[in-house]
Amino acid sequence: MNRTWRCTVNNFPSDRSIAPCRVTIPIAKQGIRKMLFSIERPDGSVVSAQSRTLVSYPDGSPRWIQLDFEGNGNGSYSVRNTPVEEKEKGLLKLKKFLSGFSVETRGLKVELLKRVSCQFYLFQQEQYPCRKH
Repeated sequence: MNRTWRCTVNNFPSDRSIAPCRVTIPIAKQGIRKMLFSIERPDGSVVSAQSRTLVSYPDGSPRWIQLDFEGNGNGSYSVRNTPVEEKEKGLLKLKKFLSGFSVETRGLKVELLKRVSCQFYLFQQEQYPCRKH
């Protein structure tokens, strides 16, 4: 069962557009199955939250959970017991192949090879050609 909690941020730093936020939420006994949380911010965007159990019930299920996330202003935030969909900008794409693996994000690609002494072999960006380093 997916649950939703509401919290309000009132003292957001006026000189920042994004800042770390922390909330704690109570959980009913056996109230959640997975420790995956997302936060809907006041502007409607959704970000993932890191979770940590602060207090547990005798059976080991979480009773109080601390969530850390990126806030973007004063207002009402919704905490959901669901993960963020994979449409978030800036996610890394990891690809493994026989000779190593590559990491790619927003048009930047880096390949790490197992048998190259320098390791950084391919550095590719959308507007630049590939070259050895």
